[in-house]
Amino acid sequence: ALCDRAIWLDHGRLKMEGAPASVTMAYDAALNAKARTESGRPEQAPALPIAPSEPVAATAGASSGRIKAVRLNDEQFDSGVSDWVAEIEFVSDPHLPDPSVAVIILTADGRVVTSTSTFLDRVVPHRDSDGSGRARLVLPRLPLLKGIYSVEAYLMCERGIHVYDYALGAARFSVHQRGLELGLVSLPRRWEVK
Repeated sequence: ALCDRAIWLDHGRLKMEGAPASVTMAYDAALNAKARTESGRPEQAPALPIAPSEPVAATAGASSGRIKAVRLNDEQFDSGVSDWVAEIEFVSDPHLPDPSVAVIILTADGRVVTSTSTFLDRVVPHRDSDGSGRARLVLPRLPLLKGIYSVEAYLMCERGIHVYDYALGAARFSVHQRGLELGLVSLPRRWEVK
């Protein structure tokens, strides 16, 4: 919080040097990965690094529908400043009701930070006559605090019950912050003093 440069030493060797937020995020991710390995917990699906304009192939598929691509508007965000946008392209059987799309954001160690779906938010994704469509999720002024996060996307039936397709580790992004807040999110707040 007080420094403009940090180094990460591992057994006396320089592992990383740079901006404190970047170095501490990488160090935290390494500690979390080591803890998962030592505890015997299975690893989460690896996040696939992507550029904001490039599609990512889904990791599963079904005849009722499939995810064609998952894109983020960026790979780096400023906490409380930047809008976070995920675009999910899909195709589904045009003879079935319009599907629902779900998105989950996870921490580097696999904890769910938040999830939502078009079904929960009562939004129906538009599809073309061939069954192709897209849904965009926007998180205004992303309230996440510093860290590395991954994204999962799901294509489900119209009621969000049956999974047609999913993309685990579809994207990875990092969040930087200016303040000294700790935790996962910066919640709206108001102080009252007398």
